[in-house]
Amino acid sequence: MREVCEVLKGRLAGRSGSGGYCRMARQGCVMPAPRPGCQTRVVRRPLTTRERAVLDALLLAEFDGVEDLRRQAKTALVVGECGCGCPSIDFREELRAGMEMVVDAAVEGSYDGLFLYTIGGQLGGIEWVGCSDGGNPAEFPDPEVLTITPA
Repeated sequence: MREVCEVLKGRLAGRSGSGGYCRMARQGCVMPAPRPGCQTRVVRRPLTTRERAVLDALLLAEFDGVEDLRRQAKTALVVGECGCGCPSIDFREELRAGMEMVVDAAVEGSYDGLFLYTIGGQLGGIEWVGCSDGGNPAEFPDPEVLTITPA
C-alpha cells in the first residue's frame, strides 16, 4: 500500500484541482481529504460497455502476470462503486490491504487519470484520479484518450 501511496503522491505533486484519489485517502495515505460521500457502495453487476473497454485497454499493457489478469477479466463483475460519484469500481470485496497498482493511464489534455490495481495478484479494480477542476465524470473516459503505461 505504501508503494501505491508514493506513486499517487508523485502524480498529484504540483497539480491544481480539488480532486484526488478519493478512496485512497482512507487507506493510510496522507492525501487530499476524501470528498463527501466517498465510501464504497456495494453492488453486484456486469461491467458497462465503457468499463469493459477501459479494462481491456489497460490489459493491453505488457507486464508480469498480465496473462492471468486477462483471464480473470473475462468473467469480472463489479462488486463496489465509489459513493462520491466518481467512476471508480471494485472487482474484489476484500479490503484493499496488499493493493498494487499495475497499470497507470493518464487522460490526454488533463491532469486526470486512472489506474488498474490488484489485490494479492487478483484483479482488484479501476480507480479514478480526478485532479482537474470540473467534478467527476459519469463514466471513465474513452480508451482512445488514455495514455497507458505499466506501473
